[in-house]
Amino acid sequence: TKSGCIPHLTNETFSYLDKHLTEDTVKIFQVPMPGVIEYGQTFEATCSAAELFCLPPKSSLYCTIQDPTNLPSTGYNTNKSVAVWSSSGRKNFTPKLYMEFIQRMKPDVYQALADGDVTSSESRKRAIKSVNRTIQFLEECMKMHKEATVLKKSKIVCMVEGGDFLEERKRCVKEIVRLEQEYKVPVFGYVIDSLPTESVLSAATIAFVKSIVEVLPKDKPVIVHGVGDPLSVIHLTEIGVSIFDTSYISKLSDANIALIYNIPKLDNDTTISVNDKNIEQSFEPLMENCTCYTCKNHTRAYMQHLVKLNEMLAPVLLMLHNLHHHLTFFKALHNA
Repeated sequence: TKSGCIPHLTNETFSYLDKHLTEDTVKIFQVPMPGVIEYGQTFEATCSAAELFCLPPKSSLYCTIQDPTNLPSTGYNTNKSVAVWSSSGRKNFTPKLYMEFIQRMKPDVYQALADGDVTSSESRKRAIKSVNRTIQFLEECMKMHKEATVLKKSKIVCMVEGGDFLEERKRCVKEIVRLEQEYKVPVFGYVIDSLPTESVLSAATIAFVKSIVEVLPKDKPVIVHGVGDPLSVIHLTEIGVSIFDTSYISKLSDANIALIYNIPKLDNDTTISVNDKNIEQSFEPLMENCTCYTCKNHTRAYMQHLVKLNEMLAPVLLMLHNLHHHLTFFKALHNA
């Protein structure tokens, strides 16, 4: 979500998807901190952030440090704090400030503060620093979690850092397990953070993730953010990753791109650009046989017309189609 709302969609338009695809499932709403930094006092005045955002029944709220659709500027984390960027600028969160915010927000699940600012070009020295800081922040977060009565029902997600260095990733996992056992704070799962920002994950990246998953405890889910390409999702699912987010869908919709691959065969092109001149007079839907509202009621030519005129309806209809298609894919994957 962006500030608690699904990008481009109102509660009414989401209820359409809910009725068709997710009515009987638990919905996890991911709320990245950059969009809600200014909500601290508002959270304090309500029972929970879920109440403030009017989330539907059977929903869980998951707070993440960064927004995978808009990764922050790098180079601002320190030994004492993590930089989070909002519309009002940069805010440096120490573990104390971060946990005070989490206590006001009262999410069901939240990420422990971590230094995930490690790109693929970083040195081993920087990777070591990221692990040291992450473990230090996690320990401080766990201490404060145990003392916070308002977080009795909340669980922590632990961040696995270490950049491109497998030994550092393994060291991070070892320290996380040690802290879990020492503090006995409820841990929901683990995020494999700071992966290469590839649109389609390479075989080397898949193998790297597999090596990390193999050393993680087997009784909790493994989460990867920012990945949505269907083949990449299938490969990650095969090696043990169990939770993904929809940031990929937001990025596609913002870029005027629609999903068009067949489920379950995946034997055609994955996407189509609504800006493509070849569909200017195409009176077929974005995707044949798609049952979403957009495809049942509008054509490719009309979608391009909306985009050309910068109509607000364009990203709404694209988001409806892409999210419908993505959820259909995950439903098929879950059943398989």
